[in-house]
Amino acid sequence: MPMDICREKPELQSIEIIRCSRGKARGVYELELVALGVPISLTIFTGRESYRPWAELSTTAYSEKAFEAIRDTIAWVKTVIGESGRIMITYTWDKETAELLDRGIHPGATRLGAILIESGYYIVRNMYFPEGFMEGSPKLVGEGYIDNKWYHEALWEELEILKSYIDKDCNDEKTWCKWAKRSAGVLKVVLQGVASRHYDESNKSL
Repeated sequence: MPMDICREKPELQSIEIIRCSRGKARGVYELELVALGVPISLTIFTGRESYRPWAELSTTAYSEKAFEAIRDTIAWVKTVIGESGRIMITYTWDKETAELLDRGIHPGATRLGAILIESGYYIVRNMYFPEGFMEGSPKLVGEGYIDNKWYHEALWEELEILKSYIDKDCNDEKTWCKWAKRSAGVLKVVLQGVASRHYDESNKSL
């Protein structure tokens, strides 16, 4: 893991780093990127002592290309913070995701949630502060894989929620249905691997 991201700028096929500076806290970096022509603001914390690394992405440019730009950015960020880090994506710019979350749909059944899950940040939640924006914009949080019982149980719970959506009320007219299916498909594969390594999961149906 590079300790000075600004000094060791990697060569990126689809991402151009426009600006990079160190934050006030040790291990924090502030970057401005252009990914596939889409401007993205990125904060990275590389981690220290008992603090896990994390990254926060945001953009104001809504377009189909923005979703692929975010996917590419996450792929690079993963090489910096590792598979067990945390990634946050602001979503106020994405009307579909914001509306689905406002209706109480699970984050894994949104487009941005599916991108996080498909990128290896399997446990997703909505970080929304109803009292205002004192803690920043609303964002989805994806937790990278940690090989422990708590994480495994959280994966099972998330999969069961998505399966209940799919089994009960899923059809082509519902925008969340496609994302729920994609997310559930990834989680099934992950949990099959977990079960084969650690547990007798014969009583749990995938």
